[in-house]
Amino acid sequence: MRKTFHLRMLTILGLAFLVSACGGNNPGPASSSNPAPFNTTEGEGKLSKEDSASVTVYSTGTIATDPPADVAVDPLALDTYYTQTICPSSLTQMECTQNEQSLNTADFGNFDVTSDPIANNSLGVRLVGADKIAYGAINVGGAAVMVSGGIVAPDLAPASIKGIILFFHGTTIQRSNVPSNFITSSNPTGDYTGILLAALWAS
Repeated sequence: MRKTFHLRMLTILGLAFLVSACGGNNPGPASSSNPAPFNTTEGEGKLSKEDSASVTVYSTGTIATDPPADVAVDPLALDTYYTQTICPSSLTQMECTQNEQSLNTADFGNFDVTSDPIANNSLGVRLVGADKIAYGAINVGGAAVMVSGGIVAPDLAPASIKGIILFFHGTTIQRSNVPSNFITSSNPTGDYTGILLAALWAS
């Protein structure tokens, strides 16, 4: 995945923050009845380069062509991780088959795991980049805290991207249990949500 692609995604995210911070179409000054959405004096909404992780790049499966020279692809392939999630070593073959059959229904878009739809996706996606974005926020007690979000994007030309999917995870009491704590070969105890979403959206 080329660096320019990631810079473009970060620029889009930054613009999204700016649009959110401008308070809509109201050109007038903020008042007590219409406060600004961000407390910028406390650092809310400010991106942090120090707390943002480097880009993780996954392959969807077998890479047909070599990735660019400046890209280090994590050896943990998305199709492998997804398949191991459906059929972990703790399950019997019958339970694995039941999981596969449950996914291969209309409710799940006939996601036929046996055809390896992640590696053999119709768009030809071979690489998926996962970026952790850290930024300032204000917690319920009014104190400034650093929080994170994740951007997962396929290595496609912008014209090929159909849209943006927003995913909001539930409340968690552990800071590590968030999708932006991506599981990699060097971080096997990360949160499973991020890599599974990357696998599904890549397909």
